[in-house]
Amino acid sequence: MRAPEIALLSEKQQQQQQQQKQQQQQQQKQQMQMKQRQTYRSSSSSSSSSSRCRHTEEAAAATAADKDIQKQQQQQQQQ
Repeated sequence: MRAPEIALLSEKQQQQQQQQKQQQQQQQKQQMQMKQRQTYRSSSSSSSSSSRCRHTEEAAAATAADKDIQKQQQQQQQQ
């Protein structure tokens, strides 16, 4: 192999590594957000009945968002 070919190869590898790093960071962020939402849900469920229905709506929306995030993560891992 000639030197320029080797340089090209290492450049590609670096780009792939950077992409993987970015995806991992994103996943960590999203998992943190999921954890925060779960703790919020469990702590807020003990509040008064008038606000409880609002919380269940929020929780339902949050679980839907979590599922979306999980789907995205699976797609990223498959690529």
